[in-house]
Amino acid sequence: LAHLTIDFDLYEYGVAASLFTAIALLVLYARPPGESDGGRILAGAGFAVSLFIAVPLTWGAMKFQRAEELLAIAQEHAKAHQDELANAVLVKAHDVNPFDPSLCASVAGAQMMSWRNLAERTDYTDVSLRVLTEKEIFALTAFERTIVLRPDHAPYRYALASAHEEFARRLGGLPFPLV
Repeated sequence: LAHLTIDFDLYEYGVAASLFTAIALLVLYARPPGESDGGRILAGAGFAVSLFIAVPLTWGAMKFQRAEELLAIAQEHAKAHQDELANAVLVKAHDVNPFDPSLCASVAGAQMMSWRNLAERTDYTDVSLRVLTEKEIFALTAFERTIVLRPDHAPYRYALASAHEEFARRLGGLPFPLV
């Protein structure tokens, strides 16, 4: 229970209920019968501090749960081959929880897939080149944001390098693979 509370798993109703029950018990048992009003003030202050900590944590956990729900919706859209809709929902999920590196990497990967699909079927008009460039910048920025969130995770750095290589090769800058 303590581990779940520390890891902010308060979206689990049992954890949240247990935490608030523990806070209520703290207030009830902090003042033994027959003690002066100083104990009541101390118990009230402890209760206020506990609520001051618990309420924002619970709200934050609900916000992160919303991001997970949006991620599941995006995955359903991706399975149905509705890539643009999946990308939009992923970006919305990232806006809800911008501190999740795996979600940020999912957004970057989805933008890469969208870029590949557009690059394969484009006629390279001014409009399509602008859209390709926007998708490229968005994907690279998302990969860089992922690395900022989790700097020691090598697969994220590899994904960023692979994206740079793919963009350069598509634009004719690399005639050979870097392997």
